[in-house]
Amino acid sequence: MARTELITCDVCGIQRKEANHWFRFRHLAMDVSFYPAHSPNEIDLHPFSDACSEACCMTVLSRTLSSWSKTPEEAR
Repeated sequence: MARTELITCDVCGIQRKEANHWFRFRHLAMDVSFYPAHSPNEIDLHPFSDACSEACCMTVLSRTLSSWSKTPEEAR
């Protein structure tokens, strides 16, 4: 029996179907990195999250930049 992996976008919640335009991203305290879903570097991406489109990647980037620009008082 074939193994089917259900992948869900960690930004908008959509489930992956046949399309191959997904991305993986790694978000750490002061770093965010994006990779194609089937990147040869995929082994090094733990922990990682999934994004279904460039729009969701832009949302992650925007949220990250916004969080970096907050003062410590605003971040609480």
